Amino acid sequence: MTTDDLSGPGVVHRDGETYLSMARATLYLGKSRATLYRYLRLYHVALYTFPLEGNRVFVKQSDLDDIRNAPPAPKKDDAA
Repeated sequence: MTTDDLSGPGVVHRDGETYLSMARATLYLGKSRATLYRYLRLYHVALYTFPLEGNRVFVKQSDLDDIRNAPPAPKKDDAA
């Protein structure tokens, strides 16, 4: 499975939007689960649930694209 494969379990297509489960979102961003949750809080990303998809939480792929394409955060300078 590649990060650009947006079909199969963990992917929901609704109203022209693609929603990824947390497991798929970690693969899509190439980050750990803890880093994903930190990014979701930092960038105020909305979370979605779909009753017919079970007890899973989803995020919009377009919201993750913003995070994926954002410039890296500046490193803290240790010389201070």
